Amino acid sequence: MMPWSVAAIAIGAAVLVVFMVVRGWHAARVELAAIHANAPMTILVLDGELRAREPNGGRRPGDAIGCLNALADPRGCGYGEACGECAIRRAALDTLRTGARHDGVEAWVPRSIDGKVERRCLLLYTSPLQLGGGRHALVCAQDITGRKLAAAEMELQAELIDLSHDAIIRTDANGAIRAWNRGAEETYGWTEAEALGQAIAELLRTKPGRRESELMHTRRDGQEVAVESRRVLVRSESGAPAGILEINRDVTERMGTQEQLLEAHRRTTAILESLSDGFNVFDRQWRYTYVNATAARMVHKRPEELLGKSVWELWPHAADSPFGVAYRRSVAENVPVQVEAFYPEPLNRWFEVRCYPSPEGLSLFFADTTERKRAEEKLRATVRELEAALAERTVLLKEIHHRVKNNLAVISSLLSMKADTTGNAEAKRALEESRERVQSMALIHEHLCGSGRLDRINFSEYAEVLVNGLYPAFVEMHLQPVELGIERAVPCALILNELLSNAFKYAFPEGRSGRVAVSFRAAESGELELAVEDDGVGLPAGSLGGSAGSLGLRIVGILARQLDGTIEQEACAGTRIVLRFPVVKGVLDAETRGRGDTREEDKERVKTRERRGRGEEGSRGGTSAAGV
Repeated sequence: MMPWSVAAIAIGAAVLVVFMVVRGWHAARVELAAIHANAPMTILVLDGELRAREPNGGRRPGDAIGCLNALADPRGCGYGEACGECAIRRAALDTLRTGARHDGVEAWVPRSIDGKVERRCLLLYTSPLQLGGGRHALVCAQDITGRKLAAAEMELQAELIDLSHDAIIRTDANGAIRAWNRGAEETYGWTEAEALGQAIAELLRTKPGRRESELMHTRRDGQEVAVESRRVLVRSESGAPAGILEINRDVTERMGTQEQLLEAHRRTTAILESLSDGFNVFDRQWRYTYVNATAARMVHKRPEELLGKSVWELWPHAADSPFGVAYRRSVAENVPVQVEAFYPEPLNRWFEVRCYPSPEGLSLFFADTTERKRAEEKLRATVRELEAALAERTVLLKEIHHRVKNNLAVISSLLSMKADTTGNAEAKRALEESRERVQSMALIHEHLCGSGRLDRINFSEYAEVLVNGLYPAFVEMHLQPVELGIERAVPCALILNELLSNAFKYAFPEGRSGRVAVSFRAAESGELELAVEDDGVGLPAGSLGGSAGSLGLRIVGILARQLDGTIEQEACAGTRIVLRFPVVKGVLDAETRGRGDTREEDKERVKTRERRGRGEEGSRGGTSAAGV
């Protein structure tokens, strides 16, 4: 019994040992399969034929990792068209053949993820392995597609950040610069290498700006730059503050433009507020958007009582008034419109309004014209009164001139009758001369009675009538149309009469024929010039001065002084006597007033008249000639 028992025990022990070994090997295999199944990567042990050992027994690498190129070919991994270029296959074969290690090989393979075909990036490690006397290859492959895509996205973002014109700066918890993009280089002038590690507050000499989001920084060249700054707190993986991400935009130029716009706005507002006219602005819904102080005062409101309110609600009477019609027309036709009208209760005032449309609405300038309207009405009443008084005065003056003319005619007739009855030749001549003087004055009053004005006459027309009426012989006339007041026309007419009388009396003795000319013009000196010229025997020198001259010439001197003028005898073939006297206020060119001609045109317009005598030579020595 003992040997069998010992043998049995020995066999039992051997069986137990074998059982325990097999059990341990099986447990190890189960554990290895569990590790393999739960590892974050694919782990393969490949033999010389590139077939995987347990737990992926018999499969090739492409089949094990789910490569669609391998799955699409019935023969499996290694037979597809793309397999020759497969980085996994090349690395595994090289490890099996040469024993070389390959670390960090990246391979893009098509895989099916949740039923969708995706190209995935695998990170591959291969190393040689000796098992059972043969060379094997240990292959570990990890899917890093997410990491690659994230890295590509980060690289793109970094490139975009670098291309940004904004200054993008990252600092650590101590304020030291850790990132400095190209925009920061352009904004501040320091390169990335110069800025990294610097304390940002000291480098940029940061000061607060005018607004909450603005900072004032100093560039490398010392120039201050205004930036609009946005800051984000950067945290570490643990959530602790790790620094600041700062994005700064240079707004120096924009700030300057804004300041200019603000200054222009302030100036415009100051101007509008200082206007004596009211100024309103309406939006497209007819709401007040701006009211200056004058406008509010004119309508007895405060600006805040008007702003935002509809004009039609505040002033219901305006809707159908001339003002409302003008407002709507200006907006509808997009044209400026001006209107003046009376606004009833509660204002009871006259307003003149100028409307200017714009895409934003309507602007109004308006003035209170009530006082002007009242003044205009008073003026119209005054004008009516003056016109009535003037009409009455005109009638009276015409009557006076008519009576003076008639009285002078009576005097002329009496002088003529006396001359006809006297036997003394010298007395007869004196009476005739006096009659001619009276007739010259009577002509003025006759001319005034027939003209539209009673205070002045066109002296050129008068001179023509005088010459043709009193001296019917040949006389050349060169006359510019000039008006004279009666106080200057009378002495000027008497002087003309005396000079013509002397010319006919003394220039052509013994029946000689000759030429007599009269001219009246505005001289270059600004004076008026009346000249009588003949080509007769001439006057002795000094005839115009002293008491030696004739009564007529002495009268001429007295009348010239009355006009503040001068009388001169100029050298010529016969006699030329010129009266010059100043132009006074109110002396106007009658034709210029009527037609708008210029004085230069009047100077060039000269009238030359000739009159044929009454069928024979005149008794005063003038020649008879046809009128020109």
